[in-house]
Amino acid sequence: VTREARLAFWVNLYNALVIDAVLAFEVQRSVTEGWLGILAFFRRAAYTIGGQRISLEDIEHGILRANRGHPYVPGPHFASSDPRRAWTLPQVDPRIHFALNCASHSCPPIGHYDAARIDAQLDLATQGFLRQSVIVDQDRLAVSQIMKWYAVDFDGLDGVVTFLREYLPEGDARTWLDTRQGNVPLVLQPYDWALNTA
Repeated sequence: VTREARLAFWVNLYNALVIDAVLAFEVQRSVTEGWLGILAFFRRAAYTIGGQRISLEDIEHGILRANRGHPYVPGPHFASSDPRRAWTLPQVDPRIHFALNCASHSCPPIGHYDAARIDAQLDLATQGFLRQSVIVDQDRLAVSQIMKWYAVDFDGLDGVVTFLREYLPEGDARTWLDTRQGNVPLVLQPYDWALNTA
């Protein structure tokens, strides 16, 4: 199975599972509600694939992020003996962060991804999200919390800036970025976990 087919399958499955879980768990205000909050939602929402239980957390951190594990939990997501490790992609494509939807206002929009066009679609999803979310704030570039949570996937904060230089579309933020040499100060925008009902 090709990288493209695997990427499309797991991104689409993740987004379908999010919607399914919001309905099944009768989420009213946010995926963060409840006793354990966000942690519970992403671990509880799961399908059985090939006889294995696979949660949202497993798909994101174990498979799509090449078994890097949760950003705030050290170590790989799947243990070496875990059979689900066979599904892990060989490397992280940071554009996935702009294709995965967590049913919240600050998440990227949901799209349907096709193996034959996945790279072009990921480029469009990335550019669309950056166009809407990156702004200039008092001579700093204000970016999504996603950039901090998954900084390792972008090769650190310097890598975030390199990524923005490659993918940020034309507009005020792009114009500002193009005038900067060397250090680019970043600020994080608040993340809105309110349920996206659109």
